[in-house]
Amino acid sequence: MTTAAGAARARTNLFGLERPALARALAPLTERCFHADQLYHAFPLLQPTSDLMETEMVYRSHCRELLDRVVAGDDTRPPTHAEVAIVCSRTSLLAPLTTAGVTVYMRAWQRAFPDHADVLGTGEAHYEYIAGGHADEIERGLRRRLTVAGRRLQKVACAGRHHGAPAPGCPYLAPPEQLTLGIDRSGKKAAATSEGQTTAA
Repeated sequence: MTTAAGAARARTNLFGLERPALARALAPLTERCFHADQLYHAFPLLQPTSDLMETEMVYRSHCRELLDRVVAGDDTRPPTHAEVAIVCSRTSLLAPLTTAGVTVYMRAWQRAFPDHADVLGTGEAHYEYIAGGHADEIERGLRRRLTVAGRRLQKVACAGRHHGAPAPGCPYLAPPEQLTLGIDRSGKKAAATSEGQTTAA
């Protein structure tokens, strides 16, 4: 439902920094966390998938859900609640949503943005009672279609530096010839940079 140009604009605005600089900017989120090493190496997963992720609360929700999945060991390929809400929003601009469609939208919105749950009203229970079963079917199909096949961490091999500083305790440390962490988007091999992240080779 989003254009390649829109996603490219989001990547430019949100990832205008080079990867090492981005990592340093996000360092306060992970440096003192028990799962700091996992989260550091999960940065490549956080590419925006829509121009609507230029809105901070949308992108923040998207990233938070993906990082929560990384820590929990869950699959990062299915769409986030933010991604589902974005598609529902786009669809609602093309034609009025059905009752089941509104139900799916309200579910995704409230899960993605709990601090703004009242934006779409407070009638979710009413919609669930009327169209919950049909909404379940729609949501399953939508999540299948929105799955990002390549959005997963490949073999993690750390180059030994996080946020510009040595990371001797990282459990992902590996010899240079084994530095193959990457996001499988193009089928190309990935090579780690000096920050332990990757570039397509």
